[in-house]
Amino acid sequence: MEITLDLPKVCSMSECQLRISKDDVLLEVEDVYYLLLELPKPVIEDTASAIFNKKNRTLTLSVDVFL
Repeated sequence: MEITLDLPKVCSMSECQLRISKDDVLLEVEDVYYLLLELPKPVIEDTASAIFNKKNRTLTLSVDVFL
């Protein structure tokens, strides 16, 4: 599963607090963004990855879903 978030007020990933668990994703940027996303299926936390694109100011999360 892949999720892309537009974060126009973020300049770098160091501003973000990101936690991915098997049931949800929590993204916080102090005084700017707070997102708690409950996932529809459990995911494998150990294979999760996040890539921040500075030019587009987007964060792409990739997680593998338990089958």
